[in-house]
Amino acid sequence: MLLRATLGVGINDISPGLVQPGPTPIGPMRANLDNATRGIVEEMGLNGVGHLKAIANGIQLLNAPPLSRPLVDLSPPAIAGVLFLNPAAFVPPFNPYANTLSFLIAINIITSVLVTYEGAMASAIVGNAQQQLLSGIERTNAAELGVIRAQLYASVNAPVPPYPFTVENLVDRAAEAANVRGKCGVKEEGLTVPVQQGAEGRTSVNIVAGDVNALAFTRNEPEVLRILFGTGNATVPGGVFPAGLPGIIYQLILTVFKNLA
Repeated sequence: MLLRATLGVGINDISPGLVQPGPTPIGPMRANLDNATRGIVEEMGLNGVGHLKAIANGIQLLNAPPLSRPLVDLSPPAIAGVLFLNPAAFVPPFNPYANTLSFLIAINIITSVLVTYEGAMASAIVGNAQQQLLSGIERTNAAELGVIRAQLYASVNAPVPPYPFTVENLVDRAAEAANVRGKCGVKEEGLTVPVQQGAEGRTSVNIVAGDVNALAFTRNEPEVLRILFGTGNATVPGGVFPAGLPGIIYQLILTVFKNLA
């Protein structure tokens, strides 16, 4: 999403052959971003290519299957369906590519879900090399999430065109959708909170979200999929992954975790 929104290209255009040929992503487009944000988002997209290279190198050492590409739906309706519980309430329909604020709101949730999952993965990773790889990726993505939220907070009271809603309103709505669908309590928070819920009960600023002790939240696989599928069920694909996911982990979720999904 980041590369196509800024450069208009995909992963294999930047690094040919990095991922196996697969279905072309549905609906991504160049985003209408201001110059500063375009540069930031482009760097994040290129960082992601580097992460995939590092993962691919590790996979080759383990003689595991190469990276495969799932069907990804990056169209405005699919993303809006993940971000909000009632996307039909937006007139005109929400388009994450329409402007800088809309795009930042979209990638805030997606990046947050990724970072919280990486935090949960740490305890399950075996091997020093693999732990170092995950740690490096997680720290980079956490820093990127901080940048995204700082950018949003700088415009927290600004309306998000063409709607009467402010940045704070829409970040709150997206957080609510993630919490409801994730079925894991409050692990997604807005840009501000009541002072008593802020860091040490002394601030309403909430750029770096965390629990009562300011520790980062974590999410397991079913929680992540409930959100990104937009269905609230880890075994019912939809959202940005309309055909589900390849790989062993997803198959385990379909079987072992089916009753908990």
